[in-house]
Amino acid sequence: MFIIPHASTAIFLTVPYGALSDRTSRRLVVILACIGLVIADGLTKVIVAFPDVFTLRLIWATPIFLVIGGGGGVAGSLVYAILADVFPPAERYVRLSRWYSLETI
Repeated sequence: MFIIPHASTAIFLTVPYGALSDRTSRRLVVILACIGLVIADGLTKVIVAFPDVFTLRLIWATPIFLVIGGGGGVAGSLVYAILADVFPPAERYVRLSRWYSLETI
């Protein structure tokens, strides 16, 4: 049940935030995505740390904060877009492969 809100933010917000990053700057959208991820994760940890104050069902509401920046799907996609912008086509395959290797560890 907890995966549905996370997946819905990725499904519905990846394209609009991608378009926003093309119009403005990728850096701004990555910062927004990181802020949303930190808030959602931080609130989850606070709710779990204080179960006598907060009901644990409140964890289901924390993905609402992933709307700020679009969540991990937007952040991951933008990292690849930034890397593709920075490196020339001759180096792009090697750099993106290395980043993917680091990401999967």
